Amino acid sequence: MTRRAIVAIAALVVLAGFSSSAQAVLDRVLSTVDGEVITQLDVRQARMLKLRLVTGPADADEEVLRGLENRRLVRAEIAHVAVVSPGAADVVARRHEWEASLGPGADIPKLLDRAGLSETGLVAWLRDDVRIQAYLEQRFGGLPAADRSAEIARYLATLREHAGLGKARPD
Repeated sequence: MTRRAIVAIAALVVLAGFSSSAQAVLDRVLSTVDGEVITQLDVRQARMLKLRLVTGPADADEEVLRGLENRRLVRAEIAHVAVVSPGAADVVARRHEWEASLGPGADIPKLLDRAGLSETGLVAWLRDDVRIQAYLEQRFGGLPAADRSAEIARYLATLREHAGLGKARPD
């Protein structure tokens, strides 16, 4: 091997080491629920867009992550039962409710772009919101309003335990 070839190989090794150390982490896996990955981006999107998390709003990353885990668990449960597919009017009504939660003058396209969520992704989220609410109403709607939250919390704790996620803290 010539001296020039050795120098070239050495330079490539140094450059390879330099470029790998300069890489930035774009996203991090925070949890896996029922085979679905929840990333830091998912948490950021849910918090930034004030997306519904089954039992209520959350501000801290840990609370949002727990809410996203619970949402995925309930969605998996819904797949096993007969829940009527939401109609377009229900999804539109949920969208109006969501937009109102952002406050007047919110620039939805800009907000979605900043959060890295497409319009299609938002509609899918809102459709799932409607399905989850219908399921919870079907399952717990016969309970007095005062008891409903506690029963839903117990239900979520059971789902979390079965999924190996440990005990659920209040969302």
